[in-house]
Amino acid sequence: VVRLREVLGTPSSVYLVLDRVAGVELFTLVERHGALPEPFVAPLMAQLCHALAALHSIGVVHCDVKPENLIISHYPAEGREADGESSLPPQLTLIDFGYAATLAEGESCEGLAGSPEYAAPEVLTWLSRDRRGEPYGGPADVWSAAVTAHVLLTAELPFELPDAEDADEEALAEAARLTSLSFEQPEWALAEQARAWVAACMAPSQADRPTASEARALPWLQRHPGDVTE
Repeated sequence: VVRLREVLGTPSSVYLVLDRVAGVELFTLVERHGALPEPFVAPLMAQLCHALAALHSIGVVHCDVKPENLIISHYPAEGREADGESSLPPQLTLIDFGYAATLAEGESCEGLAGSPEYAAPEVLTWLSRDRRGEPYGGPADVWSAAVTAHVLLTAELPFELPDAEDADEEALAEAARLTSLSFEQPEWALAEQARAWVAACMAPSQADRPTASEARALPWLQRHPGDVTE
C-alpha cells in the first residue's frame, strides 16, 4: 500500500502527501503485452490480497481496485533484463485512495464508487435513482481483485457491461450480477486453480465471497505466495 507521509489542510482543501512510487501500472503491461503469464500474475494477486486484508483489518475499504491503480516495481524493462533489476522480485503497490472509505465496526459503505467495469454488483445497485442501494464493504474489493486477475490473465474483462450512455442503471447492475464466467479464453486451459479463485471471488452475493485473507489462502495463491514487503 502506498505510504502516507503527511496530511496538509487549508480552509477549503485537504492534501495528502504520499510516497512517489516508481514502476509501471499493471494496465500498461496488459496494453503492451496482452495476457500475462499465470506464474507472473499469481504472486501479484497474493500481494494484493495481503494489502487488502491489512486495509480491511483497520476498517478501510479501497473501493477502486483495478490494474490502473496497481504499480509494479522491479519489473525488468524490455531490453534491460540483464541490468540487475530483474534480480529483485516484482513488488506491487496499491495506490489512489480517492474513493476509499474508513468504516467503524458494523458500518458499511453507501453510494457509487470506483469504476463500473470493476465494481461489484452491490456497488452498482447505487446506480438506481429509484431505490436505495445495497450496503457494501470489503467483499467489493475482493470482487474487484478477481476482475483484475481476469484482465491480467486474459487481457479481457470477464463480462461486457452495456455502454453507460445507452443503458439504464438497472442494465449496468444486472450485467455484473448475472455474469456467467465461461473461462473460454485459451489462457484458462491450464489454469484450473486460477479459474476456481476468480469464480470464488466473483460470487454474485457478497456473503459468498472469501475475505481478502481467505482469498490469499486459496490453493492458487498458496502455490504462488508472492513476496510481501511489510
